[in-house]
Amino acid sequence: MIDTSDYRQAMKIANIVTADILVRCGLFTDHISQREAYITYGEANVRTWVDTKLIEPLKRGTGNSKKLFNRHKLDLLLELEDKHKLKK
Repeated sequence: MIDTSDYRQAMKIANIVTADILVRCGLFTDHISQREAYITYGEANVRTWVDTKLIEPLKRGTGNSKKLFNRHKLDLLLELEDKHKLKK
């Protein structure tokens, strides 16, 4: 019988490998737009993480260019927050 923590760890590894394969195939990107980040991770969470300098948006270009966030860093921040290791 598989332990719950082992199962969770295996699922995390599977998700990382799957995302890596999708990135290499061009079907998935390492960065998501601010709008996608707000929808996926919650606008309040993303704004808090930016305000507390836990993550910084990337801007390609100047002026009114799209803000992008690193998907892996957002995943990590959400996981830490879910485990209550990240204080709000």
